[in-house]
Amino acid sequence: MKKICILGITGSIGSQAVDVINSLDGYIVESASCNTSFEKLDKYISDLNLKAVWVKEKSYLEAKYPNVKFYYDVDSFIKNSEADAVINALVGVAGLAASIATIRAKKELLLANKESLVLAGDIINKLLKENNVRMLPIDSEHSAIFQCLDGKDKNQVSELIITASGGALRDLDRSALKGVKINDVLNHPTWKMGGKITVDCATMVNKGFEVIEAHHLFGFDYDHIKTVLHQESAVHGAIKFKDGSVICQMGVTSMMLPIQYALTYPERVACNLSKNFDLTDTFNLHFRKMDYNRYPMLELAYKVARMGGIMPAVYCAANDLAVNKFLKGEIEFLEIENIINSYVNLYLDKNIQSPSIEDIYKVIDEISK
Repeated sequence: MKKICILGITGSIGSQAVDVINSLDGYIVESASCNTSFEKLDKYISDLNLKAVWVKEKSYLEAKYPNVKFYYDVDSFIKNSEADAVINALVGVAGLAASIATIRAKKELLLANKESLVLAGDIINKLLKENNVRMLPIDSEHSAIFQCLDGKDKNQVSELIITASGGALRDLDRSALKGVKINDVLNHPTWKMGGKITVDCATMVNKGFEVIEAHHLFGFDYDHIKTVLHQESAVHGAIKFKDGSVICQMGVTSMMLPIQYALTYPERVACNLSKNFDLTDTFNLHFRKMDYNRYPMLELAYKVARMGGIMPAVYCAANDLAVNKFLKGEIEFLEIENIINSYVNLYLDKNIQSPSIEDIYKVIDEISK
């Protein structure tokens, strides 16, 4: 029986992970975390018979479940968890500490949190090697590329190709973005996701994160990681070989498959939770070159990635701040870009090459305040 810990169990990825694990033989959810969605957590504790829980603050749950161990810091929680693998489905920069704690506890890391590798990819990879820990991607695009690369000679691969739907506002030109409402931004045309990542898709910051993640996951430099617009979201990722041929991974727009693949790898088992992909029942496929004038935050992601050092962390933390403000109704949509640009410019002369984890947290703290 493989025991799984789900960080962010009440969120979009976390709740889908529960459904996947419940559908598989030989897997159980042993422990979990949530922020403040205590009613949902209450049901999961009861239904899944959770042994341990990490929460942000105390609640009525401690008295209701005296046999469940409650933790208030991630390090102690993961260190004492009996889980064999940890699904990190936390949202935002908070996911970094959980990824590091998982690796140091020598537990397999199934990574859905994008920010961990954007903030500290070099540090994460070093810790993985030092602790002999395996990390597998849950993000659909990286799962796709991982599947395409599996068993292939990377020296024969010339490009990684990450597809992008264009987000909820993809049919609007730049002039029409002023004054768009939160509900417009959250209405993604092909995926059902949490609020923050849906906003990140609309700004294309999400794709910028994925470019940086792909660099750290697969070891390709940024000149060989390409993004293309693909409105159907049927092709999740692809690789191009030196001879010009391309292998792609296709599937339905469901996170169930990437979650299940990470859990069962290298085995493939039937997935009864999502509809099978049927080529004869679908559509034409359309691909377009990325428009950096329309999506300047993706171009900025490439720039900060090539700068390296602390700059990807600045980009990431500034986005966290800006998106939170937007979701609270404090700023307009286009102000997200202004905030990110302002912080990147602020730190240009303060870049730290080979930053320590303390340097990264210092930047996060400075920007979040």
